[in-house]
Amino acid sequence: MKKSLLTAILGLFITLTYAQNLQITHPVTTAQGNPDSVVYIKMHIKNNTANPTSVFLQRKIQTLVAGQLSYFCFGINCYPPNVNKSPENINLAAGQEDSSVKTYIDPRGTAGVSIVNYCFYNVGKTDSACLLMTYDIAATGIVNNSHLKFVKVFPNPATDVLKLAFNTENVYNSSEIQITDLSGRVVYTESVSTKEGLIAINIDALPAGVYICNLVADGVSIARDRVLIN
Repeated sequence: MKKSLLTAILGLFITLTYAQNLQITHPVTTAQGNPDSVVYIKMHIKNNTANPTSVFLQRKIQTLVAGQLSYFCFGINCYPPNVNKSPENINLAAGQEDSSVKTYIDPRGTAGVSIVNYCFYNVGKTDSACLLMTYDIAATGIVNNSHLKFVKVFPNPATDVLKLAFNTENVYNSSEIQITDLSGRVVYTESVSTKEGLIAINIDALPAGVYICNLVADGVSIARDRVLIN
């Protein structure tokens, strides 16, 4: 009996110690905002072992309000809403903590509570650390959720390559992505032939500054996002 109890206690101790190999430090589980502003929660992950390790991030949406977008930035990259697992890893030295991860909800004019679970895993997926995030978007006056059209840029700020996720919602005779400077001058144009998708643009030739990314359908801008280019 004593031997069984000792074995159980030892097993529990090993489990608890093992579970702390990856640790989410400074945990924040709730973000509040309004329908007109993007909200985010920053995540800190620490390698508590004496050896280097590589980690990736996995997203699992529990509840997402219709019309809202969920996406995340991991390391130096940001990923569009259709990506649930980071394609790349973050390398952590022994005892190192990383604070580059941000998890976002873009309400796009829609109030409501979205709940998303994020888990860090080591490459072998033998260790993990998870956090359940709640994004509480409160209505403030008139809320416009009559459409799902959008254009969203990643990363922001951008340096070499700019990625744009877009959705025109409807089918138009012609659709394109336009990038303009703050004076309204068009500095880049690319036609898009699908209702929704993701494109990558080389921005090496663009001077540093603030630009507007427009989703244009039949000559009219139907959605836009602002980006800072370094």
